[in-house]
Amino acid sequence: MASEEKSLLAKLTDQKKTEQTAIDDVATPEPGRIDHRAKKAEIELIEAWFSSELTAVRASPDKTKIRAKLTTLVEDLKVKIIGFGQKWHLTDLVYKTVGIPEVQEKIKGQVEHLRKHVADARARKPGVTGDGHSKSAAAAESFGWMHASGMQHRTRAVDAEAILTAAINTLDGIEKKYGVVVTGLAEYKDGQLELADTKLALTNPKAYLLGRSWDGKPLWDAFFPGVAPP
Repeated sequence: MASEEKSLLAKLTDQKKTEQTAIDDVATPEPGRIDHRAKKAEIELIEAWFSSELTAVRASPDKTKIRAKLTTLVEDLKVKIIGFGQKWHLTDLVYKTVGIPEVQEKIKGQVEHLRKHVADARARKPGVTGDGHSKSAAAAESFGWMHASGMQHRTRAVDAEAILTAAINTLDGIEKKYGVVVTGLAEYKDGQLELADTKLALTNPKAYLLGRSWDGKPLWDAFFPGVAPP
C-alpha cells in the first residue's frame, strides 16, 4: 500500500515540476503560463487533500479498519489523478497512473516475438518457411512439420496466448474501471489481432493454414508442398 501511495504521489510531484519548469520558462506564452499555473494549483490541492485524509485515517480510533481505509484512500487518490490528467489531456500521466505502459510493453514483446521472422520471410531468407509468423509454424507442427533446428513453436504460441489474454484483459479492466480508453492503442489492436490468430492456429490449425495465402497459394502449401490437407 505504501509503495503505491508513494508511486502516485511521485507522479504528482513530477508533473508539478513539469508545470513549474514551464512557468519559469521565459519562452512560455502568457496564456500557456496561466494554464501551467492552474495545473500546478490543482496538483497542490490534490496533495493537500490527500495529506489531510491520510492524517484522519491514521488518527482513526478503530485501528482494525485503518488498512481498509488506506486502501480506499489510495484508490481515491488514483481516481483524482486520472480525473486531473483527463481534464488537462495529460495522457502520459493518466496512462502511468493506471499502469498502461507496463502492459503495452508486455503486448509489444509478444507481438514482436510472434512476428520475429516476418521480415526474413518477405526477404525470402533461407531457412524461413512460409510467412515467418511463429504461430504459422505452430499450426504446421500440428500436422507433423518441424523446423530444422527442432524448435517447438507451439510452446511459444501457447505462452503468447496466455500472456496476450492476460494483458488484453488488464487493459479492458482499466477502461471499464477508470474510463481510460485503451481500444485505440496500437498495442491493443496488435495484441487483439495476434491473440485471435494465435488462438485459431492452436485450436483449428487446418483452417488457419488454408485461410492464409503465401506466394499466391494457401499457406499450407509452403509447409507441405504437394501434400493435400487431411
